Amino acid sequence: MKFNSPFKKSIMYFFLVFTFILTSLNHIHGETIDNVKAPINVIRFIDKNQFKVNEEFDINYTIQPKDLSLENVDYENYIKDKEIVLVIDTSDSMDEEINFDKEKGKENKEKKWSKGNKKKKDKDDRDDENDESENNEEKKIDVVKKVTKDFLVKLKDNEKVKVTLISYSDYAQEYIYNEQDFARLADKTKYKINNEEFTQYEDLINDIENLEVGGTTNIGDGLRKAYYKLLNSRNKDADKYIILLTDGYPTSYSKRKGDYYLDYGDSYKSHKNNKKGFEYAKKVTEELIANGELNIKSYVVGFGDDVGKEKLEEIVSIAEGNYLEAKDGNELEEIYKEIANFIDSDLVIHNIYFKERFPDGIKVIDTPANLETDGQTVTGYIGDITYKFDYGTNKFTADPIEFWIKVKSINVGIYNLGIDENGNSSSTLTYIDFDGTESTLQIPALSFTVKVSPDGKIENTMIKHGIYIEGKTIDNNFLESEGGVVEVVSEFNVNLGILMELYNKDSDIILHLNNEGNPKIEIIDAPDIKVYAVNDESKRLIEDIQVSIIKDIDNEKVYNILISNESEEMDDYYILVYTFKSYIDEQYSNDLVTIKNSITLDEYVSDLNVKIHPLPAIR
Repeated sequence: MKFNSPFKKSIMYFFLVFTFILTSLNHIHGETIDNVKAPINVIRFIDKNQFKVNEEFDINYTIQPKDLSLENVDYENYIKDKEIVLVIDTSDSMDEEINFDKEKGKENKEKKWSKGNKKKKDKDDRDDENDESENNEEKKIDVVKKVTKDFLVKLKDNEKVKVTLISYSDYAQEYIYNEQDFARLADKTKYKINNEEFTQYEDLINDIENLEVGGTTNIGDGLRKAYYKLLNSRNKDADKYIILLTDGYPTSYSKRKGDYYLDYGDSYKSHKNNKKGFEYAKKVTEELIANGELNIKSYVVGFGDDVGKEKLEEIVSIAEGNYLEAKDGNELEEIYKEIANFIDSDLVIHNIYFKERFPDGIKVIDTPANLETDGQTVTGYIGDITYKFDYGTNKFTADPIEFWIKVKSINVGIYNLGIDENGNSSSTLTYIDFDGTESTLQIPALSFTVKVSPDGKIENTMIKHGIYIEGKTIDNNFLESEGGVVEVVSEFNVNLGILMELYNKDSDIILHLNNEGNPKIEIIDAPDIKVYAVNDESKRLIEDIQVSIIKDIDNEKVYNILISNESEEMDDYYILVYTFKSYIDEQYSNDLVTIKNSITLDEYVSDLNVKIHPLPAIR
């Protein structure tokens, strides 16, 4: 069984949008090492492009999978039935208590990639957690029942999923559902058990609720019975899964006539012996799970503090399965949710592994818990992209993965993330593609500047110049232009504007309409000029601006604009909006006329080419 682990803000500056598209490889930016089949957008962005020395800021990342059309996927090869065996430890120790706080678990889930998720906790935080844990103790078996039921709720509407239960202590016990080895979760048909009606899903839930603890930990027997459940299934083409939970290493084994019992059936005796229990679990794993007749995807979940991790990992490694460990109920819940998401998906991009080396002069301050920092390098498993088939659109869709890295600018300089000093890629994603091959994506550079002007302030900059569409925040005020060009109609009023980063008060802004004096334009109306301060949450009109006329002739106008804003702290982002209405000279009334509007901020100039279409004649 070969299978690797599946786990392992504001108008932003979109410095990088890297698109991997199957059908348009000629549009790829950056270099791909392998023949990548998964269509992925990778977006990396920051709030602005200039920073002060010692300023902290977030670099935000989004891995956005593109939808896949059905015709681009070998449907029958991927959309398969799925048979799952839940193998649950019911030994004596499962009666012990462990911390489980479902509400806190929800909070931790939300914080997993959040900006406040610090890896290190101070003493007060740890004391608070210890105080809380004392009030949220439950028996391990009760926690497992709750988590397992939540796992089944996630899958119960998937018509391709069937699940069965194996419990084990001294001996493994199997269960049946309406005379079937597996419960088809989505089947709504009712049948009677002791005069009560159940669906197969309800019957399975009832079996889980009625689990009782007692005895040793015969992991090998649980795996043996799970294997034969899958082997005896009539559906030979289904994907096969074993999810085994234990709170400790093997302490017993199954034996018949002096030999470890590996056959189908119950003609054997259980014997308590830690060493032989371990050997038996390894033998079952090697001869049945790893080298039997099936390709089984296996998970072993260690639940608790002292689970014998090394022994469990050795058992799992034989089958190249997945070892996962939960120290408490919240971690167990998260593990089972991730397994459910993986199983519930139709296509999976596995093991997305991120690596980025930050240049000297930029210090990594904080990362999400799943990422690790070693000097200037950040690495870690981001997760999986799981596609589900949408029968309404006939497409496979998947949710994006978002994460962040907080850094601090240490030295003045121009920085290019993604490219090292030798011009080589320093930022990559590697992952297992749909067909099982490993692919590597080299992420192109993101550039920003760390500098301080002589008066100790960052220089002002202009970001985007184009047609202004009004919104309430920096995210939805949109300045649209294509390559610095906009198209308008003669004699119609249009709002144009520019987004700026302003750090210094009393900066001169020069607005020049038709700055090359194109004679085909007869008249340009005097513009209405407004300035707004914008941020993530709101937009406000700046009342205190001064507009001076520098040049005012029929077809060319120049204005000086001063944003005083003396009474308040300077905001970072401003949008200067100006109305534009022009009239083409009659002798050129059928011509498409292009003029240039310019805005000058300090020594920087932003040109906007305005294509003016003649007003159509009305008959």
